[in-house]
Amino acid sequence: MEFGRGIRDDSRWNAIERWQPGTRAITIAATALALLLFWLVLTRFRSGEINAVDFSVYFDRPCYQTIY
Repeated sequence: MEFGRGIRDDSRWNAIERWQPGTRAITIAATALALLLFWLVLTRFRSGEINAVDFSVYFDRPCYQTIY
């Protein structure tokens, strides 16, 4: 056993490894993340920092040129 780690620490890590989030927790987290992303895009679009061209796809340009 390593220094500073006891039986209680191992059982805590095992409990953490066995934890599985429920469907409700995943749904709430995904909804919160989607709302955050929507809010960031909306506020930047309304402030004029991004426009519709930023969301279009350029098929005739390499990815590194499209991103920068």
